[in-house]
Amino acid sequence: MSDAVKAISFKPAVKARGYENETTTKIYLNAWQLQPGKSYSIHVAPMDDIYGNRLSAAEDYTVDMPDYRPDFDMESEHEYV
Repeated sequence: MSDAVKAISFKPAVKARGYENETTTKIYLNAWQLQPGKSYSIHVAPMDDIYGNRLSAAEDYTVDMPDYRPDFDMESEHEYV
């Protein structure tokens, strides 16, 4: 995921939550310290995915965060839940 964290930037700038050295096939907005009630411009620079496929053109998005978004999960390393 470090390649993705490096390729994705926000305005206003925000920091990643410490996932820079992990390997994953998915990435979510909660990987960055986004604030409720704010609007963010997201720039995705060209990068390679884990299979070597290249995102050859940059992409830009705008995201409006809701005023409140709870963040929790019920994952368990034992998969009981």
